[in-house]
Amino acid sequence: MTDTFYSIKFFLNTRNVEGEEKAPLCMRIIAGRKKAELFLNQLIEPKSWDERKERVIAKTLAEAHLNHQLVDIENRIHKICQELEEEGIVLNAKNIMDVYRGKKLPGKMTLLKFVDQFIAEIEAKPLEYKAPTIAHYHTTRMHLVNYFKSHGKEDMVLDKFRRADVDGFEHYLLTSIHPVLNKAMSRNSANRYLKHLKTMLKNAIRKEVIKRNPFSGIKLKTVATNKVFLDADEIRALVTHPLGDNESLKRARDIFLFSVYTGLRHSDVLSLKSENIRKDESGRLWIVTEQVKTNDPIQVPMLEPARAIYDKYEKNRLATGYVLPRRCNQAVNTSLKVIARLVGIRPITHHCARHTFATTVLLENGVDLKTVSRYLGHKSVKSTEVYAKITKHRLEEVAREIESKLSGRI
Repeated sequence: MTDTFYSIKFFLNTRNVEGEEKAPLCMRIIAGRKKAELFLNQLIEPKSWDERKERVIAKTLAEAHLNHQLVDIENRIHKICQELEEEGIVLNAKNIMDVYRGKKLPGKMTLLKFVDQFIAEIEAKPLEYKAPTIAHYHTTRMHLVNYFKSHGKEDMVLDKFRRADVDGFEHYLLTSIHPVLNKAMSRNSANRYLKHLKTMLKNAIRKEVIKRNPFSGIKLKTVATNKVFLDADEIRALVTHPLGDNESLKRARDIFLFSVYTGLRHSDVLSLKSENIRKDESGRLWIVTEQVKTNDPIQVPMLEPARAIYDKYEKNRLATGYVLPRRCNQAVNTSLKVIARLVGIRPITHHCARHTFATTVLLENGVDLKTVSRYLGHKSVKSTEVYAKITKHRLEEVAREIESKLSGRI
């Protein structure tokens, strides 16, 4: 512990609060004859605050947890003061508060600065990192910024990022309510951003910026999810519904159905150009392209229902060079919500089309798993096996076929 005098005080700022309204919980640091104050993103009822103890009068688990957080903050301040003195930096209120809020020490690399450097590096490698992957890293950075803000910080020194910070970031991802969706993200979505952070920290180790990965020993558990797909009756209802003659909804439906009959992801449909469509000697159209997500090549024949949609947009193709109208995934999914309600089918997103192609269009029509894997552009059949677990209709058909054969022999 440092011998230089400093003090930490937690208090409610009740200057503009009347009656029983909640007041902001603040922290004041005094050092070097100066003071610095910070709002801790908590609002407390004055009657629930013990001014002498500088703690909440804990009556609930949440209030007890808040008191534990205040102890953690005190310990963090003590450690900062010790580190500042060890670094030979003047110990004053501003320096202490700056470090607590995440501003780097002289010569120290911060987490967000390193993240920015990492993103700049992968953006310079377009052949290795595609736009969707880079976008995910940018989103990871955004979540880190919001996580720091939730703790009254702007950033933090990279080599001070510990296992507890990983746990805190994970908790933030799983509990923060999205302002539009009005819900917290799923475990699998949170894992995506945690994996990106883990990758960046591994890169920091390789560059010898840090010595130990805070993710060491942490295993991210993936939650199994059911693949949503439409059955044959739902596809028929979707195809035949007039949709109120709304041209915008019809275009969204065509984009969705094109993927139902090709298995292409939205990103692949969006980037599909005239030169990606080839005609063989028999007149069959083939889709020849690279998958945006994986960079892997794909070459599959176009089924007739997809061909019909392709022909429908010939004028658009001649004018723009793209096979279908270009609408972003969010816009398509917004339209699909409306379409599902009108048609009377389960809620769907565009990715549901890929699952429908694998199950209802291929597997339930007797196509073997290896061929399905080829259609979907999977490198391994193992990636395709998840679809085989949900084709109950096809299993029932096979059972009837076997029973019919057995009845003729026994």
